[in-house]
Amino acid sequence: MNADTLKYNTTTKTAYFFGPTTIKSTSKEGGFIYCENGWYNTQTEKSVFGKNAYLLSKENKLQGDSIFYDRVEGIGKAWKNVFITDTLQKVIIAGAYAYMNEMKNTSFVTGKCSLIKIFERDSMFMHADTLYAKQDSLKKNKQYFAFHHVKIFKNDLQGSCDSLVYSSVDSIISFYKAPILWSDKNQLTANFIKLQLKNNQLYKMYLEENSFIVAQEDTLHFNQIKGRDMIGNFVENKLSTINVSGNGQTIYFIRNKKQQLTGVNKADCSDMNIYISDSKVRKIALKSQPDAVLLPIRDAVDSDLKLRDFNWYDQLRPKSKEDIYK
Repeated sequence: MNADTLKYNTTTKTAYFFGPTTIKSTSKEGGFIYCENGWYNTQTEKSVFGKNAYLLSKENKLQGDSIFYDRVEGIGKAWKNVFITDTLQKVIIAGAYAYMNEMKNTSFVTGKCSLIKIFERDSMFMHADTLYAKQDSLKKNKQYFAFHHVKIFKNDLQGSCDSLVYSSVDSIISFYKAPILWSDKNQLTANFIKLQLKNNQLYKMYLEENSFIVAQEDTLHFNQIKGRDMIGNFVENKLSTINVSGNGQTIYFIRNKKQQLTGVNKADCSDMNIYISDSKVRKIALKSQPDAVLLPIRDAVDSDLKLRDFNWYDQLRPKSKEDIYK
């Protein structure tokens, strides 16, 4: 321990330190602590650190206005302006209160908490009522859990659901209970959604059961794709192709060279491939026994304009990273 000013109580076996202080562990696991005031009981090995305090381990950094640490039990707690940084997974968890158990490889954060996943050119911001992290005993897989009122914001992807799990071993984010994703102009819903990352970029998206994609054509009309399951592929973080498996249906609006709305194309087909560029559907390939009809827009009735179970959730979409807290 190195401190600017150090006082030691021989009765309580407690050291009090003031000013810039560093504490280095001599154990095999290492460890480093910095603070500018606090105390350490040399008998119980419990301590409290304040003012610019942080704890460093091999993969994590814990920061907070006030930090409690029990070296014997491997328990750390932090209050106010709390940050837990996973330097290996490039993840930052922030909140008002944090608890970390080194023996069980678990931690959680509450109180206006957020998770920031750092990408090469961008970051994804996520908020939930509670954020929880757990690592297996071999330290090969780390999982992050978000519980209740989950919202995410990334410049090219936003989302909403009740609960979420991110696994480091396969880089898959799983969305549960009424999940919704927005990729540019496309709204994507299903009973279950999984988002896979590769090389720290969006790679694939899996929509399972009751999959539905909606894109607003104008204030009254919406392009729609519906099916049992869908797999979306990303190129440079942008949705590029979508493969629909089972019960495929589409409604797609047609415009003339003057960009006037002239018709609506309705198609039913078990399986289909959708090709997307500049955030718009450019081509739909119907793969087996298609049934399609093109109607003039003036002849279309309400049932021709919307598929069953259509919903537009734009009011739930986070428009900025600040919106994830609303």
